[in-house]
Amino acid sequence: MGGALDGDLLGEEPSAAARAAAEEAVTAVEVRRPAGETVHLSYGEENIGEYLWQLTADHLIHGWDLAAATGQDRAMDAELVAAVGAWFAEREQMYRSGGAIDARPDSATGGSPSADLLIAFGRNPAWTAQA
Repeated sequence: MGGALDGDLLGEEPSAAARAAAEEAVTAVEVRRPAGETVHLSYGEENIGEYLWQLTADHLIHGWDLAAATGQDRAMDAELVAAVGAWFAEREQMYRSGGAIDARPDSATGGSPSADLLIAFGRNPAWTAQA
């Protein structure tokens, strides 16, 4: 058994491999994406534009997760936060009711666009990794 994603996909130069994959993804979106095209996801067909928003939000939020868990800079691009926040505002309840995100944490304090977005995604912006 096995498949194309088995084994070491990053090789000797993981940063270069990651950059190349990112460049390929950007090219696929900018050059090859016909308007109105759909992609097949686990829940069925989805408009590719909606899927790109899902991926953008996923990378933004999980990037914050990784930064928070490893003690790195948690800052998120303000323009990206605003764009994802506007997109997600109409979808938050659907994501929550479908089990894709956790409840808004009661102990979390918002007040900034980044903090408000993290709370909407079920994160506490003040969270830190335990030693």
